[in-house]
Formats: sequence, structure tokens, C-alpha cells
Amino acid sequence: MKELIRKKIRYRKISTKMTVSFLAACIFPLVIAAVVVYTYSARQLHLSALEFAEVFTSQIIENLDSRYNEFDRTTKSILYDSDILNALTGSEDESISGRAEKNFQVRRLLMKVKTLQPDLCNVMFFMNSGDTITFNDYGLSVDEKTLTKEDWLSGILSSGETLKFSELHEQDYLIGRKKTLVVTISRKIYDYHHNYLGILLMDLEADRLLVLSDAFSGSRNSYNIRINVSSLNGLPVYDSDLAAGLKNMEAVIAEAGRMIPEQAGRDYIVYTQQTEKTSLTVNVVIPRGQLLMRIGAVRTMTVAALVIGVLLVLLISALLGRSLSRPMQAIRTQMSEAEQGNYQALFYSTDTEEMGELIDSYNHMIARIEELIEDVYLAQIKQKNAQFVALQTQINPHMLYNTLEAIRMKAMMRGADDVAEMIKILSKMFKSVLNQSGSHTIADELDYARTYLQIQNIRKQDMFSLTVDVPRELYEVPVIPVIIQPVIENSIRHGFRGFSHPLHIRVAGMRDGEGAIHLLVSDDGRGMSAEEIRKKNEELLQGGFSREFLDPGATEEGSADGHGIGLENIRDRLKLYYGEKACVRFSLTGEGCLQVELCIPEKARGERTDV
Repeated sequence: MKELIRKKIRYRKISTKMTVSFLAACIFPLVIAAVVVYTYSARQLHLSALEFAEVFTSQIIENLDSRYNEFDRTTKSILYDSDILNALTGSEDESISGRAEKNFQVRRLLMKVKTLQPDLCNVMFFMNSGDTITFNDYGLSVDEKTLTKEDWLSGILSSGETLKFSELHEQDYLIGRKKTLVVTISRKIYDYHHNYLGILLMDLEADRLLVLSDAFSGSRNSYNIRINVSSLNGLPVYDSDLAAGLKNMEAVIAEAGRMIPEQAGRDYIVYTQQTEKTSLTVNVVIPRGQLLMRIGAVRTMTVAALVIGVLLVLLISALLGRSLSRPMQAIRTQMSEAEQGNYQALFYSTDTEEMGELIDSYNHMIARIEELIEDVYLAQIKQKNAQFVALQTQINPHMLYNTLEAIRMKAMMRGADDVAEMIKILSKMFKSVLNQSGSHTIADELDYARTYLQIQNIRKQDMFSLTVDVPRELYEVPVIPVIIQPVIENSIRHGFRGFSHPLHIRVAGMRDGEGAIHLLVSDDGRGMSAEEIRKKNEELLQGGFSREFLDPGATEEGSADGHGIGLENIRDRLKLYYGEKACVRFSLTGEGCLQVELCIPEKARGERTDV
């Protein structure tokens, strides 16, 4: 009899077994679970309330630091505007036209700042001479006497900070402007020699200093959170009650410095933290009752859930069996679809871990099949593209040479021998760089450089000379093409001092003890200072590909000084094909000439020279 019962139980459906087990094990554990869940939830809500207060404070800190970085980036652009700095560094006894130019450049600066920061209501430039130029949306001018008497301005001028947030103050120095509470962000301006030129003052209305997300703004209103930002001397820079109109300026100033001691305690959660960049102190005061009120709601919901859970146990036990059988049926149906070539993932929600893992495994298998199909398809497309590019490579150079030769013959027929000679040299350059029949060697690079200098000498009346000091044993070493010519081009562009100073360029080569080849290109042109060389070498050591390498259409217009984009491209190509030991760096020769060194390591050198 027992064996018969055991067999009947063993061969029952899984859904039936799970239903019976659920009924037997659910009622009593449900009561215990409800008690545990309530206790745990209440504790977690309390901890979450504390974490929320900390996160809210961190959001304010991050917001202020973000504002600081935003104004720092905007105003730093002045340091790179040579027209503005040159105008500001003019002498005090300059001419009328000089003063007009200075005023024009300053107004252009103010308009630029106002355009980049549309939230600003007023922008001023307070010169070291005491004059003030302003720009705002209202067309109002500044009362300089009133401005110079402002305590907040005195604090800014006496401060050692370059970028500083002032305390709250009224905008009573604008003639005809009603009293408006603003925060002034100041930026001290210096020339290239760190001489003080003046200070840029940007007025921001008090309620626009903090820009919180909608979620944090809603939380602040829901929990009646007060935010107070004060300067080092305790004066308010921002106050949420003031911004909301709940308090006036006098009340906020009166309680400055004693808000935290009075409100801290059992009834409030108070966080005080100083920002990293603005030297401001953030005080966040949150009523505990507002944050912890949800614990009572958790208690009510737990009791209600317990009662409803007991009533629904029977219904859930009946549905449990179906929840097990349905996903298995869905998987079986989807597998039949896959057999017909319809590879679709199975989107089926289940609460059973084993069934969930089975569905995930099936979806991963389908995704892998699709990836393999796509890889084969893409490989075929890439092969077709490669064949197409190869065909283009065969056709385009031939057409280019014929076109150049036709132009050269036209020039000769018209007696333009110098033009014909330049076209002949240009055609030779193209043949050197586009020839893909064999490997590209150092000898090819030197020949290409000589040809390039021939064209430049035709343009500049033989102002350039080239000396090659490369051992013959290195001539046949394969290298990637076009690495010496861009360096020589940089020498001509940035080293040539005019027709009264011919430029001599020297290309040297050597092999070190580790087998690496060093190509050295130097010139006796303008040169660079030691500090400029240090900065340029730091830029060349930075990781990542340059904009020119990622976008072949990029030009040197995006470069700060015109140096470096071509050299960064050479660096990227050397590192790509020869490894991380390949490098490009600046240095000075013993005679004080500027020198660019190309280092090609022994490892993997010459494997690929097609780019």
C-alpha cells in the first residue's frame, strides 16, 4: 500500500506536486515573513532616509562644482583670445583709437560670455584703471561709484582666488534696475606675464545658482528640505527659503551662522559639507518626520498584505501549476519555429529560477546563431569591398599620372617650363607614395623628401637646402610611407623666417643597440623654447588616436598652434604598426637647432608598410 502511494506521488505532474507543497508550507511561513519584512523594511527606510539626505547634499555639492567648472571653462576662453589680451595690455596714456579698440574688444568679450551663459542677467568688466564696461539684456549702465563701494566687490578684489562666487547682494549699482538679488561670479584676468588686467563680473539671479533635476526638486518640495549655501565668512550665497519667497534677505542674513546649531537635533537631519572648488559651505536641513513618515505606511501595508496573502494562497497554488507548464510549452513552440528558420528570441516572464535559466539559455543560443549568420554575411561584404577598393587602387593612380602628364605637356607647349617642371616633380611624388608594387623603404622616404623640397624651392626661390646623413645600410630598411616629409613640411611652415634667412634641413639616421632605427630631422629655423618642447612631448605621449588619424579629412585648423597634428598622425601610425615602443619626440641639438626624432623599433618593423 505504501509502495502504491509512493508510486502515485512520484508519477504526479510537477504542477500538482508544487501546488500541494505550496499549500503545506505557505501559511505559517507567511506570517513569519510578514513580521521579518516589516522589521527589515522599517530599518531600511530609516537607513535610506539618512542616505537620501547624504545623496541630496552630494547633489548640491556636485551642482555647485559643475557650475564652477562651467564658468571656469567659459571664462578660460579669454586667456586664448590674443586680440582681447593685447587690447587690455595697452598703456594707460594710449590714443583715442586705442581706447576705442580696447572698449570694443571688452564689449566683444562680454557679449561672448553672455552668449555662452544665457542665464546671466548682467556681465561687467572692472578694469584695473577703475573703469567699468557692462553688457545686459536691459541696456542699462553701471553706477561706478556705487559699485566700488560694494562690500562683496571688496571681498573679491582682496581674495587670492581667480574664480570666485560672491555672497548674495542686491543689484542696486545698475541705473534704473529694480532691486534684484544676485550672485556675482568673478574671474580675474591676467596677461601672458601674469600682470593683473582687470576682473570679469557675471551677475546670476539668486534662484538660478542651483539647477536641480526634477527628481531632486520634487523631493525637496515633498520633504520640505531647506538648502543654504554660505561663503567662508558665513554670509549667504544661496538660500532655498529666500528663493521661494518664504523669507526675506534680512531674515536670512540675521540667522546666518546659527541655523545649524538651532535646527540640528532629534527633529532634523542636518548635513554640512564644503565644496571642493568653490570654498562654499552647503547646509542641508531635512525634517525627520517628513522622511520617516513612510514607516507607518509600511506597517499598514504589511498587515493588509498578510491578510490578503492568506486569502489568496489557494488561488496562487492553483496558478502555480500553470506557471510551470506554460513556459515549457512556449519553449517547445518556439523551437518548432526555429526549425523552420524563424530565429526569434522568447520573451516570456516567469518567476521560476530554473525555467528562467532555461529560457535565457534558449535566447542566448538563438542570439549566437544570428551572430554567426551575420558574421558570415558581413565577411562576404567585407571581401567584396576589399576587391572593389583594390580595383580602385589599380585604376586611380593610372588616371592620375595620365592627367598630370597631359597638364605638363600643355604647360610645355605654352612655354611655362617652370610649371611643367613642378608638375613633373609632383607626378614623381605621387608615383613614389602611391606605388604599391613593393615595400616602401627609407631610401624611398628620402627620395620623396628631396622631391618635396624641389617643389618648395621652386616656390621659394631656392631658400631650402637638405643634408642627408643616413648610413647606406639603412636605405633598404622597409618603413611605412610618408613619415619624413611631414616633418620637413613642419620645419618649413614653422621654422622658415623669411627670404633673408635660408633654411637648412638635416636628416640623419642611426641604429641603436636594440636594433631600433632613429630618424632625426633638424633645422636651423625659428625653433622652440624648452617649455614648448616639454609641452609638445607631453601631448605626443598621450594615449588614443588623434583626430586626424580617426578622421582623414581633419586639417591643422583644429590645432592650437599649428604644430603637432601631422606629427600626432605619424605617431599614431608608428604605434599602430610597430607597437608602443615607437615614438615621436622633440629635442634640441647641440647647436640649439630644433630636432624631431622618429623611433622605429626592431619588433614587427617592416611587416606592413601600406599605410
